[in-house]
Amino acid sequence: MTAEFKALRDSVQQAGGVQTVYASELRDAIGAGRLTQGVNSKISDELRAQGLGHVPHDPEDLPTSQWELVRLYDLGSAVGKVVLAAQLPGEANDRTLIESVTGDAADILEKVRVLVAE
Repeated sequence: MTAEFKALRDSVQQAGGVQTVYASELRDAIGAGRLTQGVNSKISDELRAQGLGHVPHDPEDLPTSQWELVRLYDLGSAVGKVVLAAQLPGEANDRTLIESVTGDAADILEKVRVLVAE
C-alpha cells in the first residue's frame, strides 16, 4: 500500500504540487473494494503520511463514488500552503492568502481559487 501512495506523492510533486485524481485511484491505492467513510479515513491518513493533503479537506467529505474527483496537494509546497489556507478559515490562514497575492503569487492564488471553486 505504501508504494502506491509514494507513487501518488511523486506524481503530485511532478505535477507542480497539485493534481486532481479520480477517487477510484485512491481506492485502488489502499486496496479497497469500494469507497466508504472508513476507507476514506484510511486514505486520508495514508496521504498525510506521504505529506499530501486533499480537497475536500475532511475525510468524511471525501467521495464514496469512484467517479468523483479529489484534488491532492503537497503540504510542503507553496501552492499546497495556499490550498490548505483557502480551506481553513482563521486569521493566520487569511494572512497566508493575503500574503500570497503579491507578484507571481497572485497568479497562483487565482489559479487556486478557480481549482477550489470546481
